[in-house]
Amino acid sequence: MKKEVFVKWDHNMVFQGIIDNKVITLDTAQNESGLTAGIRPKALMLVALGGCTGMDVVNLLNKMREKFKSFEVGIQATIDPEQPLVYSSFDVTYIISGEELHTPKIVKAVRMSMDTYCGVAMMLRRIAPVNYHIIVNGVHLDLKKFEQ
Repeated sequence: MKKEVFVKWDHNMVFQGIIDNKVITLDTAQNESGLTAGIRPKALMLVALGGCTGMDVVNLLNKMREKFKSFEVGIQATIDPEQPLVYSSFDVTYIISGEELHTPKIVKAVRMSMDTYCGVAMMLRRIAPVNYHIIVNGVHLDLKKFEQ
């Protein structure tokens, strides 16, 4: 099985990424001859990571009948200061809120995503560490308490 996308130059440093007949605009910063008209390519990798694991976790929590009110994934990446400017680590933070949430189920869903289902996390883990954290109703979980 193969996946194919196209990236077409538009103007200046603006490109159009065509994915399954959907278009996403790519660009760079003004100080790099860009217009800041779109997403920078490396940042798009972080969006892909957040979307991949976020969809996994929401799907798993729904299957576990967890009734959450809000859910978001924050991603921070450390960039090496030397050229080429590459990511040297990733930190993923899951932020979830709701009433009567079962913390062990949330931890299980996140671990299943990060260890089994999220292909983007698996690929990025080949180039740099991918760490994760979970915040439930404003409380940072100590994930060591949930180790088996």
